[in-house]
Amino acid sequence: MEHGICVFRQRGSRWLVLAGGVGRSGLCEASVMAALAVESGIPRHQIIEEDRSHNTLEQAVAVRALAQRHAWASVCVVSDRFHVPRAVFLFRRVGVTASADPVRGRGEGTRRRWVLAWLREVGSWAKVGLQLVCGRFRRIAAEAGEGSKGAG
Repeated sequence: MEHGICVFRQRGSRWLVLAGGVGRSGLCEASVMAALAVESGIPRHQIIEEDRSHNTLEQAVAVRALAQRHAWASVCVVSDRFHVPRAVFLFRRVGVTASADPVRGRGEGTRRRWVLAWLREVGSWAKVGLQLVCGRFRRIAAEAGEGSKGAG
């Protein structure tokens, strides 16, 4: 969140979109991030909480709907350096013009955490490949009521 807030301020963005529904902890990720952003001085009226998504593909589809509603030309995805390439790929795949600003520095902690993060992403890329082959992108976009433009 700290890096995301810095990016928001440096870019002079109008909106800070925080995506993530209720996770295993029972907490809504977007709400927790919004509270942190407000504590850091971001005005509440500049925060948009997307609180229904449970994975990166669902977040991409939800952000696409927001981008269309607000006529945003592009979005900047902020996440850790392991996740950002896949996130940007998914956002672009569903039709969002997306760039990235990954969290700087080591940030992964121990070597064990670094290995686990890379393994998670390898598995997630495999899942993306299956989603492409099975047409899941198109179905998720259609279920979101946004059609399947850019998906497939």
